[in-house]
Amino acid sequence: MDLTNYQRIERGKGNPTVSTLLQIATALEVDVGELVTGLDSDDLQNGRYPYGYSEISTRRRSRAIY
Repeated sequence: MDLTNYQRIERGKGNPTVSTLLQIATALEVDVGELVTGLDSDDLQNGRYPYGYSEISTRRRSRAIY
């Protein structure tokens, strides 16, 4: 893994892939679940909030350009 990428993740600026999380967990000799335990949508960066399947049509309509 690139040192610059690791530093961005460490500072909270990166968006690691699952593969990257696995590499970090392996290097730290911990389960990958320990790296994400306790995280929720409030921890997402840049205002990215997940939404459920039932909200997909509502979200699409709100972004539609008429």
